Amino acid sequence: ANILSKGLSSRFNKILSEEKKLITEAYAYQDQMEDPGLFKIYAQARGEKEFKNLLSEIEKIIEDIKTKGVTSNEIEKAKNSKVLEYFDSFKTNQSLSFALGYYEVLTGNYNNLFKIVDKYAKVTSQDIQRVAQKYFNNNSRTIVISKPKSEKQ
Repeated sequence: ANILSKGLSSRFNKILSEEKKLITEAYAYQDQMEDPGLFKIYAQARGEKEFKNLLSEIEKIIEDIKTKGVTSNEIEKAKNSKVLEYFDSFKTNQSLSFALGYYEVLTGNYNNLFKIVDKYAKVTSQDIQRVAQKYFNNNSRTIVISKPKSEKQ
């Protein structure tokens, strides 16, 4: 998700916003659950003309990750971002207690919270490519298109 949409160097920002000028905003995120969850992509087109090309451009970005993987710079940036988010989440006693409870419920052991940074460090470009190939396919996706009512309706 970070590689797709976090920051100015993300693929969505570089390709969909700066290069193709199709979007006003876009983001990707995944629910963190014990069992498989949803990976969500949201994109807001600049207008009707840009909307027509948006889905195919997002599909091209996903396909590129499936076939070529991600760059070492992209993966390092994503890892650094996740580690920063991890440590940032302990700013208050409330956020720490929430994280401990969350990991206890999610994994069955709150100590797993303290192992997550090591897991981030082990992620490779090949891991991301393998997961993209497994989960990003036309058989397991739902597309929702939301448009404002036209004045004629």
